[in-house]
Amino acid sequence: SVGVSSEAEYLMVELDTAKSELEILNDLNRTAPAGISYKKVRLMEPGTSSPMSLLDAVESVVKIPSTQDFAETIRTALNGNDPMLVVTTNKKGVESTRDIRPLIKPGATVVWSYGYTTLTLTTYAGCRRHLNLDHLLKYLKETAPGVSPNRFIHIRRLEMYTERNGELISLGDI
Repeated sequence: SVGVSSEAEYLMVELDTAKSELEILNDLNRTAPAGISYKKVRLMEPGTSSPMSLLDAVESVVKIPSTQDFAETIRTALNGNDPMLVVTTNKKGVESTRDIRPLIKPGATVVWSYGYTTLTLTTYAGCRRHLNLDHLLKYLKETAPGVSPNRFIHIRRLEMYTERNGELISLGDI
């Protein structure tokens, strides 16, 4: 996503010539732009599903310039059971109200330090059910006073998961 940094990106390519995983990894890292490194290469059987088709959840860190009261309000909201309603607009301009709480996995953490609220959470993502983090940020800004206006909110993706038997598994481990 534009404006989101990431530690978890997955790429699936088909190669004309066969090389070992180590050779491919070395080639990728040798030609990668500064600041980008590849951690793992796996050879897949032909016909293997793409990682993105298996995506069910994303773990992210969101750093929001804010007051300490903002952090406390978010902590209360995330640990509560009340609906988290946000108005969204689809591509055709049709508005609808949506409860985003079911799209946030339990266990989110909220820490305030030096003028920033840092929110670490796992949300549903992918084609089956998906929380756009912009909708969460809209909800937080509308319901919790104390966000510093016109300041950059940094989103960093930590990992992407598929869900099997109720357990999250990194896409890199499938």
